[in-house]
Amino acid sequence: MNANFTRLFYIFAQMKVQWSIIVLNFILYTGLSAQNTDSLEKRKIAKEQLKKGIEQKLRVLKSLNPQGVFGIKVYSITHKESLYELNTEKLFKPASNLKVLTSACALAYLGKDFCFKTPFLIQGEIKDSVLHGNLIIVGSGDPSFSGRLYDNNPFAVFEQWVDTLKAKGIHTINGSIIADDSLIDIEFPKPDRDYPSFAHEWWNTENKAFSFNDNQVTIRVIPTKINKYAYIETYPKTKHVLIKNECVTTGGTWTQVKVSREPNSYKFVVKGNIGILHGKYEDDFAVCNPTQYFLDALTDTWQKKGIKLKGHAIPVYEIADFSKEGTDTLFVHQSKNIFQLLYPVNNNSNNMYADAFFLKIGAEMGGKGNYTNSMVCFRHFVEQATGTQYFDLADGSGLSHCNKISPDLMIKVLEYMYHKPYFEEYLKTFSVPGVCGTAYERLYSPYLNGRTYAKTGSIYGVETFSGYYHSPKTGEWIAFSCLGNEMTRKKASLPHERDLIEWIAKIF
Repeated sequence: MNANFTRLFYIFAQMKVQWSIIVLNFILYTGLSAQNTDSLEKRKIAKEQLKKGIEQKLRVLKSLNPQGVFGIKVYSITHKESLYELNTEKLFKPASNLKVLTSACALAYLGKDFCFKTPFLIQGEIKDSVLHGNLIIVGSGDPSFSGRLYDNNPFAVFEQWVDTLKAKGIHTINGSIIADDSLIDIEFPKPDRDYPSFAHEWWNTENKAFSFNDNQVTIRVIPTKINKYAYIETYPKTKHVLIKNECVTTGGTWTQVKVSREPNSYKFVVKGNIGILHGKYEDDFAVCNPTQYFLDALTDTWQKKGIKLKGHAIPVYEIADFSKEGTDTLFVHQSKNIFQLLYPVNNNSNNMYADAFFLKIGAEMGGKGNYTNSMVCFRHFVEQATGTQYFDLADGSGLSHCNKISPDLMIKVLEYMYHKPYFEEYLKTFSVPGVCGTAYERLYSPYLNGRTYAKTGSIYGVETFSGYYHSPKTGEWIAFSCLGNEMTRKKASLPHERDLIEWIAKIF
């Protein structure tokens, strides 16, 4: 009897435990369900608030730009949830927002450890500190021979090369310095950019296998005496840039300086007047023939630093029977790493850097840096990253009006990059409102500053911005893309465009 009683008691106890577990699970389940329901309801309300806030600002933008067309997508990468959509499948001109795709494509094809490599070859022998023969520099498309990454000294790399040449036993070159720029083969200006009259503007620089100082020159105009010509200086100072001075100093502060460059020429014409009380006028302009600009700056620097050149400094296209036969590698210059070079692309929106990467991809994959090879790679990357073929691409910088993408495509690229192991490094290449880059002022807001990573874009009739917002409230990552086309009052629209994404930060 005692044994049977014990077994019955054990069975009863087990049943009580099981029922307790069932009751406890039920309580937990209903509690969690209530929490989930509450969370979903809060999310629904937040999305509705976001919709109302964005559409309120869109009404203002439409009143300023009656012909304007807008495409917007706000997407939570963390929750894989769309938060707001407007014309997300429609194609828009992205302007410099295209650089997001270019930089992503560069990392995909060139790799996170990529750097530009520029070989120095000798054609002859070194004896008694003299190179008896030619020095050949093979252009790699490296855009960074400037002060941008070298403490504002545009000649820094050239000066380093002087030390290297001397260490290799070369103080004099009896032959010529030959710049082989055959890697990059494109026409300039591109016919689809619609900017033939702006070939001298700083944002419209040429791309070749060689560059110097972002292929730009700074022109400074300084008043002298009333009715006398102004004083004009250039920086960096090289023999490559010629100035025709037609600018007169006048009284007062009124100033109207106009700078142009003669077609396919090294000569800039400076016209107009500058008020004696105005102070200096200063602006940057694109130079002609980047390869020759590179050579002129290089030889000036080397001769000042004690490297004697007995021959000439000539581009390879001026040599009819050029050959690399009988050459040996003297050394290979390596650029900074890819993320440092992508910083000017996304943070500063530098068109030359963007197209340099675009063309380098084509050169690496197709043997020659041209738009045909580069576009094959570019399209393949976008199709693989987004799963769509619905877009049009024409360059790597976004200057062309023939580029067309959708907000949905941009979000997919942003999400694609978010999942890459180098996302944190990639993120540092973007502009941050209130901190750095083109979004510093344009998207300045206490709600966005330091928490938003954006790429801005602007060409005629186009204003765009896309990027990431990292919420301090929820910790979630939100991607956004706002593309505006047919804009007629762009400056008046900018504060209201900023307010579009400010709503994301206010609510999420």
